[in-house]
Amino acid sequence: ASCDGGNDTHLDLVTQDYRQVWWKLFRSVDAKRWTNVLSIAELLFCIPAANGHLERVFSHLKTIKTNQRTCLSSEALDHLMRINTEGPPLASFNATPAVKRWWKAKQRRTGGRGKHAAAATADLAEESITLDLDEWDAWLNE
Repeated sequence: ASCDGGNDTHLDLVTQDYRQVWWKLFRSVDAKRWTNVLSIAELLFCIPAANGHLERVFSHLKTIKTNQRTCLSSEALDHLMRINTEGPPLASFNATPAVKRWWKAKQRRTGGRGKHAAAATADLAEESITLDLDEWDAWLNE
């Protein structure tokens, strides 16, 4: 039986790259005879060669969801994980536009004060938002 679409050449596992060999097997006219083997091979090709990325994700999760932050919603945790794993480095992130947008979204009650004090605080904060990266980093790592 030929393995390369009908030509009489045979697979040479010594001189051919393994990807070429599998490509020929998957596209062979006889591939229907090997469906079980090819299905297993296809599943094996889906397994990552290393789990370093997964280890980093769990490490980030461990720093985000601490004992003090157990009430995070799934959505908030997902957003924080995405920022932590895919976002820019903290040193190059300009937080000012994001903080201004957050302050404009609605009135906030800061420090347990009432609605009027929160509105005044929001107006002041909008004018003078300057975040030190060290403070921002400390807040993220709480």
